[in-house]
Amino acid sequence: MARRSTAVRKIKIMISSQCNRQFPDGGRTLTDIRREIRDRIEAQTVLGTSLFDVWINEDSAGRGTDINSWDACLAEVRKADILIVLNAGHGGWAPNDGDNGICHAELMTAHNASPAKIRVIPLVGTQPLPDELSKTNDRFKDYVGKLNPFAPSARTEADLFEMVDKAVADAVASLVGLGVMEAGKGGFSSGDALVWGRLSFEARAERMRSTMAAALIESGGVARGPNMVEVKLGGGQVVLHLQRLAGQFLGRSRARAGRQTVPRGPSSNARLRQERRWPSSCYCIARWGDRDPSADLARVSRCDVRYTRIWHLRGR
Repeated sequence: MARRSTAVRKIKIMISSQCNRQFPDGGRTLTDIRREIRDRIEAQTVLGTSLFDVWINEDSAGRGTDINSWDACLAEVRKADILIVLNAGHGGWAPNDGDNGICHAELMTAHNASPAKIRVIPLVGTQPLPDELSKTNDRFKDYVGKLNPFAPSARTEADLFEMVDKAVADAVASLVGLGVMEAGKGGFSSGDALVWGRLSFEARAERMRSTMAAALIESGGVARGPNMVEVKLGGGQVVLHLQRLAGQFLGRSRARAGRQTVPRGPSSNARLRQERRWPSSCYCIARWGDRDPSADLARVSRCDVRYTRIWHLRGR
C-alpha cells in the first residue's frame, strides 16, 4: 500500500514592483522578470517538498466586483509570509499624481503589520516611463528613504536573481527563529506560574522571592540580606524588600504585612517620630543607618500593603 503524504503548509511569498519598467534600461519588463523569479522560487524544494507559493498580480485569479484591485493587492500583502519589493523608484499606479501609489501602499501595509517579513531590493539603471506620476514616485522615494532598509543594489538580471535567492533564504531563516521565540513563550496552561499555583502560600512566596532576587541581581543589584536587594533607581540607591501577595491568600498576606513591627534603632525611631504617616507595611530596615552613616531613610509616598515594600536610601 502506498504511503499517504501529509500536506505541508506552503510559505507564501509576494513580489511587489511596477510592471512595465524595463530592467536594466532597454531590457525586459519587470512583469517578465517577476514571472521568471516566481518560477525559479516555486521550483525549489526543501528535502524533496515544494515549499513556496509565489503571488504576482499579473497571473493571479480574478476577483468578484465586491473587491477592487487596490484592496485585493493589499489583502495579498497581509496574507504573505514574505514580501519581496523590487524597488525601481516607482510608486505604482495612483488615482492622482501626488497620491500614494499601489507599490507605496503595499510596502506601507506590510511595514505597519510585520516589518520583519519585508526584503527590499533596489534596482539601479531603470528609467521612468513617459506616463509615470512624478509626484507619486517622489512620495514613494521619500518613504523608502525614511525606512532606510539595508539592501544591496542589483544592476543586472543576474544580480537580481541572486539577491532574490538570498533574500528568500534569509527571510525564511529569520522568520523561523522568530517563530521559535514566539512558541517558546508557552501558553496559559504551562509554565512556572501554573507550577507555583499548586504550592502552599509559604512555598510560593519563597519561590517568587528567590526568582525576583535572582532577576534583580542579574540586572546589577546587590543582595543586602534575606529577601533584600539594593538597586539604583532615579539616581539613588533603593533597597527592595521582596514580598508577594497571592490572590487567594490576600487576606492572610495583608494580616501578615499588618503584623510587621518597626525595628528599634537610633535612625529608625528618630525618623518615625518625625513622620507619622508611614503605612504599616512601609517599615524600615533594622539599623541600616548604623551600617552606612552616609545614607538616610526617606519615606516612599503612597506605599500600599498590596505591593512590594520599598526602602529608599538617599545620600545626605
